[in-house]
Amino acid sequence: MIGTLAAEVAAAVFFVASHLVLSVAPVREGLAARLGERPYQALHGVVSMAALLWLVFAFRAAPTVPLWAQAPWTRWVPNLVMPVAMILLACGLTTRHGAVGARGGHPPPPGARPAPGILAITRHPNLWAAGLWALAHLAPNGDAAAVILFLAVATLSFAGMPLVSLRRRRTYGAAWGPVELASSIVPFAALIAGRAHLRWSEIGMARILSGIVLYLGALLLHPVLIGVSPLPL
Repeated sequence: MIGTLAAEVAAAVFFVASHLVLSVAPVREGLAARLGERPYQALHGVVSMAALLWLVFAFRAAPTVPLWAQAPWTRWVPNLVMPVAMILLACGLTTRHGAVGARGGHPPPPGARPAPGILAITRHPNLWAAGLWALAHLAPNGDAAAVILFLAVATLSFAGMPLVSLRRRRTYGAAWGPVELASSIVPFAALIAGRAHLRWSEIGMARILSGIVLYLGALLLHPVLIGVSPLPL
């Protein structure tokens, strides 16, 4: 059922809860043991996609209920934050996460840096990118439906960070220790504490430029895909 704010709230709750519940170690391990790892991954993917589609359709069908007016300055917020978010995304998608990442999946070899590149800044660059995207878009979108959508994404992003760390600690055991010691959830926290050492060469200008290209592409396609220019004019 869609077409009301209550329906969108229900979709948002399901979107957040389904991701978090299926990612909790006891639930994940129990389902994987019963179904098998690949069927569990397939189930997780189907549920995640269904939750996302329900949220998007519920958002688009929800009535417009203004909460605050869009002041001209509010458009500057996403335009200043999104380049950072896109650089984090580009770095996160192209950096090997050692023992714990999407491109790794196994402990780093002896002598390898456990948290290279962007991971010295934060070990959750992709989730930070999604969270920053959601929070930055709250300022210029002061209607209830948009607030529900962006708060759902932000909640999932920031609540997911400690849960991902806990799951990786449980999955990889001692192999996770060096990664956790040499990185942090909060950006720059490990660097400030002296536990991490940033090497800009491991990030590379190509990743930064890729993030900027992603931002410019989103800027150009925004009027086509969303129907509204994001420029602060």
